[in-house]
Amino acid sequence: MYLTAMFPSVPIWAWILAFIIITTIINLIGIQVTTNVNLLMMLFQFFVIAFFVILSIKSLLGGTGAGALWSVHLFTGDGNSSLSAVFAGASIACYSYLGFDAITTLTEETINPEKKKRCRGPSYSRH
Repeated sequence: MYLTAMFPSVPIWAWILAFIIITTIINLIGIQVTTNVNLLMMLFQFFVIAFFVILSIKSLLGGTGAGALWSVHLFTGDGNSSLSAVFAGASIACYSYLGFDAITTLTEETINPEKKKRCRGPSYSRH
């Protein structure tokens, strides 16, 4: 975890427990608070992404880093990896997102969800 790298004296289990407690409290308070917290977190994420893009463009146009706006070296690193490995990683990320999106779509379309509350994920994953 990144927080463990920033604060090495705090054990990783303490960060996990803190996030579980904070998330549980926010969800128990109510849906309106959960919605507001999600909105604030989303706005913060957009701010960080915009900040990253602006700094990246400034850095690339200034000639720092790899020194060019378009370079395969940015993706392959020191030459030990190939562009096919980058595409393989992108494919895994894409399929992971599509799988998550399919699960959320299925949950949204569930008929009479109160009767079908129990988790069936593990039973579907075993063949």
